Amino acid sequence: MTIEVVDTHEGLAAHADAWNNLALEAPQRLPELSYAWVSSYLECCLTREESWFCVFVWNGATLVGVLPVVTTQRRFAMVNWSLLRAPQDDHTSFGDCLVAEGYGLDVIMSLVGTALSRCRSPFSLRFPHLASSSPTLALATHSRGGLYCALESRGLGSFLNTTGRFEDYRDTLSKNFKGNLRKARNHLKTLPGVSFEVIRNDAAVGSSLDRFMRVEESGWKGQAGTAIRSSSSLVSFYELLTQRLSCAGWLHWSFLLGGGRTLAASLSVAFSGSLVMCKVGYDEEYSQCAPGSMLLERVLEEAFSDPATDEVNLLSNTPWHDNWRCEKRPYFALFVFPPGVVPFVFGYAPKLLLNTMKKRPFAVKCFRAFRRGLLRMRSGKRAASHE
Repeated sequence: MTIEVVDTHEGLAAHADAWNNLALEAPQRLPELSYAWVSSYLECCLTREESWFCVFVWNGATLVGVLPVVTTQRRFAMVNWSLLRAPQDDHTSFGDCLVAEGYGLDVIMSLVGTALSRCRSPFSLRFPHLASSSPTLALATHSRGGLYCALESRGLGSFLNTTGRFEDYRDTLSKNFKGNLRKARNHLKTLPGVSFEVIRNDAAVGSSLDRFMRVEESGWKGQAGTAIRSSSSLVSFYELLTQRLSCAGWLHWSFLLGGGRTLAASLSVAFSGSLVMCKVGYDEEYSQCAPGSMLLERVLEEAFSDPATDEVNLLSNTPWHDNWRCEKRPYFALFVFPPGVVPFVFGYAPKLLLNTMKKRPFAVKCFRAFRRGLLRMRSGKRAASHE
């Protein structure tokens, strides 16, 4: 096997097809791990203080491992330390290693070891959000080379198995919720020109994205300043992302129309048998029609009828998902610390202590009170130094 490190966008593009194919075969089944997604993130979503590189492992002409890494520098204990992390933010849910089937821990160790050794004074490598199917989780119990690994829970994600018949699934919903859906459906029928539109891999990606962004910013996201259009870098990210998803053959738009307007829209990715619903927006002026629920109902009905789709992945976990009887899968964060006194004392040991304390509620309260006091003391010192 050979290892290659790339730190230019042109270098990443040369690996696009092999990387996308590896992501399609990976057990995580997540488009966020593909070249299409990661390259868009690295071009548009990093801060000025951050840099990046990507580690590739090849077995002859076959790509068997990929790890994109974002780095920042922090100074403490009188040393400039390198903090490494996998790509992840509010719009990129997961960052992880990709490993070909049958290679497992050996390739993961090569990826992680190369990433840590490439940086001067590495302090940690963080995987903020991992799916339970991630092979990288094996590091928590089987790492080698003196690495210290700490694992933390990151909540749950919702998904729906879409094998079988949609009618049978709908019968499992509660009587009260089915009644609410029926009322919303009746309100929707009063509007002229109601239709459900699906667009896959459209050539005019920009117009579909514009339609979606207009709906998304019409509601609370626009008022709160969290809509895509609230940030020029986010607009650039989604423009690049949707173009690359379309070129890969994965892009999936859904639109609910009525009254001459787009009432709801979703940006999804059809990926390895899973329809991943990445973003959803709806027009709150038509809340009596429950446009978000009406859209999801049609998306699920389509997914059940599509033999190439066996699940709809909602990624997050919110209370309204329970109305749809969603199944849950756990997510985790993994922290990898290299051998050394400072990473052990200031990185691994506090994580280990905190994980132990979480099992004792009183200890957690004491720790949080101590941390709040320490933060207040630090802020007081900073204020005094500015006077």
